[in-house]
Amino acid sequence: MKQLEKIDHLIAEIENQLAQLYEQRREKINRFDLNKVKDADKKQINSVRI
Repeated sequence: MKQLEKIDHLIAEIENQLAQLYEQRREKINRFDLNKVKDADKKQINSVRI
């Protein structure tokens, strides 16, 4: 019984860590997408100036 409780605890820890990693990944992807939009805006502004 004690082993099952320990396994449950470890699974809960892993799930929490995975949730944090997914959140960090989502933030990085959002920043990357935002940078792509900014780059596209800069290109568009520069092409209008020419």
